[in-house]
Amino acid sequence: MFIFRLLSSYSTHKFPHLFTIYLLYIEKPLQVIVTYIFDRMDYYSTLSLSRGSLCRFLHFLEGGYLDIPYHNNLHAADVVHNMFWMFQSTNLTNALTKRDMAVALIAGAMHDFGNINITHNFSIIKLTPNSCLYSYTCI
Repeated sequence: MFIFRLLSSYSTHKFPHLFTIYLLYIEKPLQVIVTYIFDRMDYYSTLSLSRGSLCRFLHFLEGGYLDIPYHNNLHAADVVHNMFWMFQSTNLTNALTKRDMAVALIAGAMHDFGNINITHNFSIIKLTPNSCLYSYTCI
């Protein structure tokens, strides 16, 4: 696949800008960046996970990001990309296991899943269903 050849031509610290990935691989930046990193670092064996299972999960995950200005799939891909860069360019690789890093990247990929771009305080004031779901007490 062209996008993986493009990514592999860059060093760990110099991935192409994520907007380039977005334009080349329309609407799937999260799947592309996470799959590429997992391929490159062989995180599949670390998590006893098949590539197909990861791809199905990422397809589901990408579908849960709304088409909104900020908390979207491109933002999630950017978070994953920056986490990976941080792991590779700091001493975190000495402090964390491969499993820690793989799980952290998955957490970064899903950190805003389903986010509708409103703050928790706003949801409490408007008494949205999420104000009860994500609070210790319902207001």
